[in-house]
Amino acid sequence: MYQQDVEEIKYTISEYLAEFTQAIYYGSTSSLGYYIDENSALYQEQVDFITNLYENYIEEEILDYEFKDVKSLDKDTYEAVVKESYAIYYYDEYWSDPTEETVNQTTTYTLKRIDDSFYIVDLKVATED
Repeated sequence: MYQQDVEEIKYTISEYLAEFTQAIYYGSTSSLGYYIDENSALYQEQVDFITNLYENYIEEEILDYEFKDVKSLDKDTYEAVVKESYAIYYYDEYWSDPTEETVNQTTTYTLKRIDDSFYIVDLKVATED
């Protein structure tokens, strides 16, 4: 496992987390392809998920995240475990009067090297009580 790969994976996930919350806020998923492999099933799942949140007046804000582990599965595939904390805002149909909830979760990301860059190809979320 190369330290350069680990740094690039952490960078990709960090940028993805920022883009994910912006995509929900603006209801635009056009930039997801910079971080998620557009040929993966995950890509369409995330587009649908973000669109659904936006259409139902729900926003998410990343409050904090911490990398717990990054390990190599093979030469071009890595798994990263990230502890994440989100604020979820539920608005009415006029985007006002939100109720707020905090969600803590651990997300396991699978990333693949494609054309010399890392892209997220899968993720699994485990929520915490």
